Amino acid sequence: MITLQKWNDFKKLSGTSREPKSVLDVGCGPGVFLYLLEREREIKGVGIEITDSKVKYANEHLHVLAQKGDAGNLPFEDRSFDVVVALEVLEHLPYGTYECALREMARVASKTILITVPYNEDRFFMRCPYCQTRFNPWYHLRTFREDSLVNLFQGFTIKKIDKIGIIYAYPKILKRLYDVLYEKRSSSEFVCPACGYGRSRRKINHQQYKNEILPVSKPLINVFNNI
Repeated sequence: MITLQKWNDFKKLSGTSREPKSVLDVGCGPGVFLYLLEREREIKGVGIEITDSKVKYANEHLHVLAQKGDAGNLPFEDRSFDVVVALEVLEHLPYGTYECALREMARVASKTILITVPYNEDRFFMRCPYCQTRFNPWYHLRTFREDSLVNLFQGFTIKKIDKIGIIYAYPKILKRLYDVLYEKRSSSEFVCPACGYGRSRRKINHQQYKNEILPVSKPLINVFNNI
């Protein structure tokens, strides 16, 4: 589970007990991490998010500082943040934006980059009932392993890798059966990336969401430090 205890890693890596003074959350979504960061560590970070509704939610319901922006074109000066984080973001970025985002994160980070990404994921796919396009239901466009992380951010080296969460390994025949069954399953919430057909998410109870807000279990955390 991604918890704010991971900030203790930053202290150990930097050799100081002081908290980072500035944090940028790239692809901050509705502002969950920024909310927890301020509540638990009294650090007021900044978030960048491309979806208007998520920016609005972060600002109006969680009362954190989020602004609309593109991960591939960050509106900040070089080395303006002690720590830049991207939690479950990089695997979703399309070709072109992904490469630009890696350069931009390295440009605006002065000390540390923290990312969480799927580890060695064997992706499966569902089929859109309207246009028959096959796509990953979580819109994962890539997965990551240790060798793919080595030169991810120019000017930064890996200082720590944590594998977290539960990792399941199935025999190939069971995996194939699961893929076939899932492909025919109509998910209750999805939008086809090809034609736009989809089914809407349920309405959110904002107060309940805020009270029960918890980080999500993810399989790999990586900490990069500036050379």
